[in-house]
Amino acid sequence: MSWKARNSSGPAALKPCGPKEFQFDGEEVSIRRHGNAVILEPIVNDGAWLTARTTLVDADFEHAANKEPAPQNRPDVDFFA
Repeated sequence: MSWKARNSSGPAALKPCGPKEFQFDGEEVSIRRHGNAVILEPIVNDGAWLTARTTLVDADFEHAANKEPAPQNRPDVDFFA
């Protein structure tokens, strides 16, 4: 697949020239380099990426996050108690 630069008054734009199965839905793509490869990924702004990263935690992490810490006796620093 090749890409052609599109003339515009705004930021640089690329127009795909190739098979439709290589085209993305949406208006934006992320471009990154991995070794000698250039990787294009669609940018989705619906928040689904955050849900995918915040729902997968293991049981140890969940237990530690939900555990109430034990009370501490600190007479030297508890001025307002």
